[in-house]
Amino acid sequence: MQARVAISLVATVVAVVACAPAGPRPTATTMSATCSTSNPGAQCNVAIREGSQYRCELGTFDVSPDMLELRGGRPVNIFWSLSAPYAFCGQDQVYLKPGVNKDTLQAYESFGSDNDDGTRGSNEAVAGKCKQKWHWNWANNGTDLYVYNIQFTDTRSGRKCTIDPWVRNG
Repeated sequence: MQARVAISLVATVVAVVACAPAGPRPTATTMSATCSTSNPGAQCNVAIREGSQYRCELGTFDVSPDMLELRGGRPVNIFWSLSAPYAFCGQDQVYLKPGVNKDTLQAYESFGSDNDDGTRGSNEAVAGKCKQKWHWNWANNGTDLYVYNIQFTDTRSGRKCTIDPWVRNG
């Protein structure tokens, strides 16, 4: 009888966790920023810093802006930046959260960078090198709200962190 109760409890917990929403949904008080995509080659910048909003194994972090609102309906370059000792290493990346977003083709191009403007550098062929910046070339099609993950590493310990802010097309 106890085994049945334990199995039932585990199944319930797994079902609840599997159905859990992705991060806190943006509200009127969410720190957001509008990024105009009207000009060709538009660029939006997002900083990831130690803070209080998103918790992971490494601690708590803020994403500024917490929700990026794209305006203008044109493709845009989005650059995320981390400060040492944090970096995008190995399989780390910024990516749309699977199973939550219905359109996963928004990011045309996605890669790490060491350049201040987030562009590819000549050192891109160096496998396994950690990068302080991540670059997306984003389609900005439609007006959907997307949740994405930011996965990065503490270069001192090798421990990983994944946080999940938002981006809205427009």
